Amino acid sequence: MTDRPAIVLGSLSAVLAATLYGVNAPLSVVAYEHDISSVGVTLWRALFSVASLVILLAAVRLRGRGLRLHTLDRRSVSLLVGAGLAGALLNLSIFASFDRISVALALITFYTYPAMLAVVGVLFHGERLTPPKVAVLALAIAGMALVVVGELDPAQGLRIDPGGLGLAFFAALCQVVYFTIGRSGFRHLPADEATLGVFAISIPVYVVAGLLTGGLAAAVSAPLRDPALLGICAFMGIVGAAIPSILLLTGIRTIGGVRTGILLLLEPVVGVAIAAALLGQAIVPLQVLGGALVLAGGVLLQAVPEKAGGDAFVTADEPAPTM
Repeated sequence: MTDRPAIVLGSLSAVLAATLYGVNAPLSVVAYEHDISSVGVTLWRALFSVASLVILLAAVRLRGRGLRLHTLDRRSVSLLVGAGLAGALLNLSIFASFDRISVALALITFYTYPAMLAVVGVLFHGERLTPPKVAVLALAIAGMALVVVGELDPAQGLRIDPGGLGLAFFAALCQVVYFTIGRSGFRHLPADEATLGVFAISIPVYVVAGLLTGGLAAAVSAPLRDPALLGICAFMGIVGAAIPSILLLTGIRTIGGVRTGILLLLEPVVGVAIAAALLGQAIVPLQVLGGALVLAGGVLLQAVPEKAGGDAFVTADEPAPTM
């Protein structure tokens, strides 16, 4: 389905997802000040996501909508597990890269994934990467790069660590895998149920990561000793993870991976703005220019015509995903 209402719905879903995802980076900085590890943040974030989604689905069921998780066939279950593993490895990798290289350099590396999505779509899914779409993608990536580069502190130098770069790049690959599975895997599963499945699958991965690093006990106990930290994790889990993940999957299914990926470039722009307000970090003119370019790319993207064979994946006989 490539009609205008579907494109508007998918685009708004992607923009709102990017906006809500933007809270995670600055809130993670605040959380780390409360003496919790990155594994602890990802674990508690996932736990609160699952809890909120269970409550949501209970309310949905009371309204008469039957759940479909139990109707998945073996292939759909495998794809859901794959999406959950990709999401978990993404979070573990990108947070680990923050410990080895600057956040700005890690983000620049990670946000190569929209370009990867474009290549994957052309090579394997018959998508059309038209010149206008390429131009919008380049504009948005350039704007995102300016926003992130503005975070670099010349006094601290640019830490180049092959391992850190590799982790950020691996996170980008995981994002591509998640988008690819999410666009067509377990299509009959509503976005909220699919998101619950993804987060539920990720929790054991975080537990194993905590065991391997020897920090599981501290990761679990830290928020229990600190109500403020528990509140931060709860906000990140519900507002920064559960809700935007439903919106993200809706966007991927409705307008496709390339368009959604371009609009998600708004996430670091929002993150920088929130950091400025929450942490008192100044915004430099270069970042203002970058943010304007990203926003311009998002606006121009809506003017790019979508033809049959483009990157929207909902067909005329396939209903739009249920939120």
